[in-house]
Amino acid sequence: MNAPGEKIVLLVEDDPSARDFLVRALQYLQFHVSACETVKAASQYLKVSKPDVILADCNLPEESGTELVRRSTQQSRERPVIGMSGEHFKGTEMLEAGASAFLEKPIEFNRLKDVMTKVLERRGGTGAQAARS
Repeated sequence: MNAPGEKIVLLVEDDPSARDFLVRALQYLQFHVSACETVKAASQYLKVSKPDVILADCNLPEESGTELVRRSTQQSRERPVIGMSGEHFKGTEMLEAGASAFLEKPIEFNRLKDVMTKVLERRGGTGAQAARS
């Protein structure tokens, strides 16, 4: 597996403070981060780039992050998608849509680190189990 600094994360989060925290935390963990605020912007990004993992909020303007999860996993089962929401019951919805894991907000740094590590380690395996917070 490549070093974390070689991994690209597409972050889809519309809340500026949450986005800022996640960008800084992921950069601290030595990931390259591209951030979008909407599913439409993320879809455009995915047409020209291939991130190693997608971290997507469930509640986004215009279109649900769950739809992004569904489409992304249909396009590539190889690329893990991690869903997140402040509403814990959204975890089941995102996992059923194909997310590899779910993070409940507010996200703690150590939980983010653990889930990112597990999801990327699993990427080479079957990926059948989903990490939950």
